[in-house]
Amino acid sequence: MRAITPVCTRWRKKITEDEYILGCFSDVTVASNEAAQSVIHKEIVSLIDHINSIYTELNVVGTEFNQSKVAENIRVTSSARSSEGVNIRLYMALGAVLFLGMGCAGAIVVGRAGDLMEYVLYTDKITGLPSRTACDELIEKITKQGALDTFSVVCLFVTNLGEINNRHGREVGNKMLAELGLILRNTAKQYGFIGYNNGNQFLCLLNACSYEKAKDMLGFIEHELTKLKAEFKPCITAKIGESHRLSTYQINNLISQTFKQEELAVFKPESGKTAE
Repeated sequence: MRAITPVCTRWRKKITEDEYILGCFSDVTVASNEAAQSVIHKEIVSLIDHINSIYTELNVVGTEFNQSKVAENIRVTSSARSSEGVNIRLYMALGAVLFLGMGCAGAIVVGRAGDLMEYVLYTDKITGLPSRTACDELIEKITKQGALDTFSVVCLFVTNLGEINNRHGREVGNKMLAELGLILRNTAKQYGFIGYNNGNQFLCLLNACSYEKAKDMLGFIEHELTKLKAEFKPCITAKIGESHRLSTYQINNLISQTFKQEELAVFKPESGKTAE
């Protein structure tokens, strides 16, 4: 009995719906005139339009509803927050300062690297004077410039260096060379290029320097060595070659001629102070 009741209910509902539909069209006959059919057609069209409008609204509502649900399901996982009060100009200025600072630091590093490279390649570690390599490069540069005008080449010789090294050791000899190097660096500021040509030789390349001015430089070196307070002082001799005096106007020839000139005494320590 319980199983039959729902089935009877559904059939009664269906019969009621069918009767309603038949009732709606009970006054329509085959012989209905065109006016009545036109009215019915318009009602059907109106009903269809109304249903379409409802469907359109339903579609819009459904779409918006789905979008809202999607938005609710998506959450921002980042803790970062933007603020309208951020000072963009301040951050740009800080960025510019940082960039400028890094650029300056890079320039300093590059510049110091260049100075370090120049020191390693062109500076003698003992005397602090330009090395043999620096002397050779300057000679090559002067050669490319062509004929000399008033130019002097001075070769300085430390005649007691070998004796100092043999009796007291190379460290003592290097210390004596370092003290002499300091004097010659100060001399170069006034007269011109002075480089250490290895061994016991120093090479002076003096542009716009006459023979008399070159001898004046030797007097200056003698005076500075006299004031030097050191246990061992260098014994110095020199040879001078001046372009007009020797009628030699090519740097390599002038250097060669200089080594052939008479040796001049520049400084000799007091007796007993050269090596003993």
